[in-house]
Amino acid sequence: MRYPRYYLLGYFCLASTYVVLATQILPRAYPVSFPHQASHFGWLFVLLSSLYWLLALYSETQRQRRLQSRLEDDAGHDALTGLINRRAFIDILEAAIHRSTRHRTRLGLAFIDLDGFKQINDLYGHIAGDQLLLAVSARLTQTIRKGDIVARMGGDEFVVLVEPDQNEGSEILAQRLTEAFRQPFQIAGKSLAVTMSIGLAFAPEHAREAELLIRCADMAMYRVKNTGRNSYALAEANDKQQMPAVLKPEAQPQPIKER
Repeated sequence: MRYPRYYLLGYFCLASTYVVLATQILPRAYPVSFPHQASHFGWLFVLLSSLYWLLALYSETQRQRRLQSRLEDDAGHDALTGLINRRAFIDILEAAIHRSTRHRTRLGLAFIDLDGFKQINDLYGHIAGDQLLLAVSARLTQTIRKGDIVARMGGDEFVVLVEPDQNEGSEILAQRLTEAFRQPFQIAGKSLAVTMSIGLAFAPEHAREAELLIRCADMAMYRVKNTGRNSYALAEANDKQQMPAVLKPEAQPQPIKER
């Protein structure tokens, strides 16, 4: 808190100056007697100035706290969509895995990648691409269960944390998302049918670390990309030992469907 210290220092300097003037300098320079009321007025001035500086100190402290809170909030959220960003999500996922281990529950992670997003950027421009990401973020938020967490990992990649995962909750979520995205998006004056590929991974079955769990879900998503898109797949036991063997099929574009 930089500025409150200066406020406090300023108050003490002012109060000290008044005390020195009132008790040492003025009586020697002007050896006359002042009315009793003048002394009371002087101490009233000290009291009021003290209240003023304390109020200023409190006000500045609150402003600094609000600013710090806003900065921390901005650091944990994606600038475009307002969703939780990758860095903040890693911390959330680590904490969720610890809870899952402690309570012996299961949690699910859905890794989502839009199909053909690069084509939309190329055909309609980055502004249209940003509009699509905003629309996708809104639809994801509306579709997930209450209590689930959605985050943007970067580009056209999103994740959803399902905690706890009960009665095949993650698979039901994947089906609901696939169904929800059958509705086309109105982007750049066009009605675009945009689908998604989803990979599902679970803790503790596939991993007990956040980065490893994300990697397993990512690998499952790659399998969907390579086998037709617009669906979901479950992670496999050996996913955490493998790296993606091929690039995402955005390098082999398929036609964007306009409706």
